[in-house]
Amino acid sequence: MKKNILSMACVLLITGAFAQTRIVKANPLGALLGLASLSYEDASQERFMSYQLNLNYGQLSAPGGKYTGIGGGLDMKSYAFSRKKDSPKGLYVSLGIIFSRVTLKIDGEETQRNTIGSGKLVGGYQLIFNNGFSLDLFGGMMYHFNGSFEVNRVTHDKFNGWMPTAGLAFGYAFGEYD
Repeated sequence: MKKNILSMACVLLITGAFAQTRIVKANPLGALLGLASLSYEDASQERFMSYQLNLNYGQLSAPGGKYTGIGGGLDMKSYAFSRKKDSPKGLYVSLGIIFSRVTLKIDGEETQRNTIGSGKLVGGYQLIFNNGFSLDLFGGMMYHFNGSFEVNRVTHDKFNGWMPTAGLAFGYAFGEYD
């Protein structure tokens, strides 16, 4: 798994060398809420579009057990609603998909693993300052599917259905962002 993540990071950096604007960012607010993420956004192809790859890690303690997961996803962002239509800055709407491998532990023992899929619709605003630092504030809704765990004939379905999502990501932009 570590080799796959390192290989993906190398490919992103190599292909990103030709990109107009790319941003690497982290979402520390998500870590406080149980889901931390590291993202790479590339806005090289279209003036008002960008693509974002996400790596996620999360832990959540809930009645009945502790959930731990790692996953990844892809977002497509549209900056068409931004005044200047200049990705990756300004107001955006994003569609995304996430897959996570989640483990449920009850009383400290691993009881079941499951792959959970999610689709999301998010709106946000991204600022890129003159020194290259970026700030991305976003919120929206996610739909989780295949998020049920059955242990000893008891269903744990904390991750099924609609849930809100929000974040505040800090990052650094490379390339042309003025």
